[in-house]
Amino acid sequence: YLAYTEHDKLADIVAALEQFDMEEALESFDMAACKEAELYPNIWDYDEEEEEIKDELLHDFEQMKVFYKKVLEAKGHVLVSIC
Repeated sequence: YLAYTEHDKLADIVAALEQFDMEEALESFDMAACKEAELYPNIWDYDEEEEEIKDELLHDFEQMKVFYKKVLEAKGHVLVSIC
């Protein structure tokens, strides 16, 4: 997977990320739904690790917000690659 986002789209992305309430979203988090949707990575069978996974998702979401803000401030672009 490869995606490219030009600088002129970043302000909208940052605004959307700021408005999204990840903690509220995690209240209805469903590992089975993630597995059924075949979301990457395939970690959805580890029910005993659900709280750790939720903590990681929250942490990574916060880090993604920081990243997009920095790129916006630097007047850069974003290239995402998932192998």
